[in-house]
Amino acid sequence: MRASLLLFILTAAKYTFTGVYAGPSKPMSSTVMCEAPEPKNNAKTPDKLEPRFRMQCIDGYVRQAGTSNLYRCEKKDNLYLWVNEPSLNCIPDPSKPGSTAVMCEAPEPKNNTKTPGKLESQFRMQCIDGYVRQAGTSNLYRCEKKDNLYLWVNEPSLNCIPDPSKPGSTAVMCEAPEPKNNTKTPGKLESQFRMQCIDGYVRQAGTSNLYRCEKKDNLYLWVNEPSLNCIPDPSKPGSTAVMCEAPEPKNNTKTPGKLESQFRMQCIDGYVRQAGTSNLYRCEKKDNLYLWVNEPSLNCIPDPSKPGSTAVMCEAPEPKNNTKTPGKLESRFRMQCIDGYVRQAGTSDLYSCEKKDNLYLWVNEPSLNCIPDPSKPGSTAADPSTLVSSAAKNGIAAGTVLTLTVIAASAVGVFLWCRRSRQGAVSIPPEEMILQAPGSDKPLLDTPTTTSSCLSDSVQNPDSPPPLTV
Repeated sequence: MRASLLLFILTAAKYTFTGVYAGPSKPMSSTVMCEAPEPKNNAKTPDKLEPRFRMQCIDGYVRQAGTSNLYRCEKKDNLYLWVNEPSLNCIPDPSKPGSTAVMCEAPEPKNNTKTPGKLESQFRMQCIDGYVRQAGTSNLYRCEKKDNLYLWVNEPSLNCIPDPSKPGSTAVMCEAPEPKNNTKTPGKLESQFRMQCIDGYVRQAGTSNLYRCEKKDNLYLWVNEPSLNCIPDPSKPGSTAVMCEAPEPKNNTKTPGKLESQFRMQCIDGYVRQAGTSNLYRCEKKDNLYLWVNEPSLNCIPDPSKPGSTAVMCEAPEPKNNTKTPGKLESRFRMQCIDGYVRQAGTSDLYSCEKKDNLYLWVNEPSLNCIPDPSKPGSTAADPSTLVSSAAKNGIAAGTVLTLTVIAASAVGVFLWCRRSRQGAVSIPPEEMILQAPGSDKPLLDTPTTTSSCLSDSVQNPDSPPPLTV
């Protein structure tokens, strides 16, 4: 009896000080302090409620990518609430025909964009009132699967700017230019500004730091000409800055490894410097511009020492005297005349590449000359087969004139001599009367006789007797 009373008193005292019944131990309760969650967004009512469980979607629906079906009962501010982050969203199963489900999460509005009203797998995002889409950006959003994730693709990224058509707008339609060639990110973006170089660098002479936002083909783009290039400050000790821009490789040349104010350009593998050209590049200032000087211009050709090489060491000959540009260059070829022209007789169309004094030059002897085709109507070209040199023509003309001159002089001399001969024949000495002895048969008058080789004068009759002189 006393033992039972003592046990009761001890039990009552322990309950009084602890407030907990210290009777026999009971198993832990599985009671959930949170209320049963209401199904929403096409979720099922959970069969068995636990402080931590996964919510299921109704038939024909699946969990949207990027959302969570994990529910946890947690105490916050003396309240027990279900925590589900990110909130579960059940969408129609995309694998089923005719499904319009969007697997991507609803995109958050940013850069002054609106929350989309109806979410589709492809839609156009709208800007808020007073803002417009910046030129060069896109408002097209597409839900695409990448690496088992569904993500929104928007390229170029949409940017909404204040409407430039409204008074007082300071909007710049061009996107912020990316810093490059050692330039700074611009602090305040304006439609026209000057780009700055980073510390220790200066603007290269001949380049511009002026940027202008201009519209071209319905796009707003930054115009910077000549393109800005920032180089190490040459005024600082130990600077190796080169004022000229890096030359672009051409004619089978390599990109120079280390740029200096004077260097030798290298040819790519399998090519060598063509004879007569130079690989020396010098950075020189001309008219306030720094430019590379390379004279004669470097030309890299296939290495002739390699088997099967068809390299021609001579430079391509320039067409002249109505010749064509050769189609395929070889070390020995025949030059063609342009249409309507032919090779002049006595000239050669054979070109051969020969080395002379360490230089490779084209040899063409006698030099080719192309003339208009004589066979074509209206051609003023002489027939090559009948061409006579000007010296020969001059010799023939001179001989002809000399011959005619000699003949004329001879005729004049003969004529004058004959005239004088006739005049001498007319002056006959007077006749004399001779007394003859009786019985003589001589005439009383003795007339002297004269002879002449000239023709008789048509005025005087040779048969008429000469006048008598007593």
